Amino acid sequence: MPKEATGQERFPYSAEQARENLIQSISVATDLHLDRSAQTENGYSLNVHADKGRYSNKGESISIWIDRLGAAETLVRVSSRLEASLQLADWGKNQANVERVLSFVKAPISAEIETETRKHDKPQRPKEILPCRYCGGYPYLQKSSSGMLFVYADRIEYHVVKKQFAIPLQDIISAELFTTEQLSQRFTATRLLALGFLAFAAPKKERNESSVVTVTYRLGGMENKLFLRADEKSRTGPSIRLHAAILRAKVESNAVQE
Repeated sequence: MPKEATGQERFPYSAEQARENLIQSISVATDLHLDRSAQTENGYSLNVHADKGRYSNKGESISIWIDRLGAAETLVRVSSRLEASLQLADWGKNQANVERVLSFVKAPISAEIETETRKHDKPQRPKEILPCRYCGGYPYLQKSSSGMLFVYADRIEYHVVKKQFAIPLQDIISAELFTTEQLSQRFTATRLLALGFLAFAAPKKERNESSVVTVTYRLGGMENKLFLRADEKSRTGPSIRLHAAILRAKVESNAVQE
């Protein structure tokens, strides 16, 4: 695994707004520390240190460049690398840092959100742990992968070695189960791609036998649709268990809130 990761994204914000969103989020994130902020010829640069953790011996050094493309258009470039020169692998931590920083530009976090997020990071026993394949639908995870779905009393989490994302149960609107063929009949291929579905190439027979769980949820004021399946070779049984686990957690969470 690499010791460094990079990424970039364009935003419909001024360079000043992008810088403000980043600094606001970094200032309340308990594991990130702003070391330096400077003005460049075409925008700004930030140097950030991420605390050491389970997957990095000395933490990571994060460099951010905010390039002004126009009055209301900015390119944000991010590089994250391990501080420990002798550590051979980052286990995805640098890529997670890059995606996290870019998400700060879109939706700056507040102290209240960061506190709530840290609550979720405390050890808590999941109700169920189920193997599954992520097939798209989460905006900051753009590659399909095989991992584990952790179902908690207040959220679901998708892990591949480490947590990739979490969705609070209160933000889940519905969970549905389709065969892959039913999914193709309900949504056009263009619509599936727009929703973020990443894995659709399969023989027609397998499409009738295999199944996909769709989870409709809210993120950043928008409705999104998450696509999960038990695994690439699964039939309906394992996906039914996956679907039922999410429904049970949602029902029990609603009962507690009432």
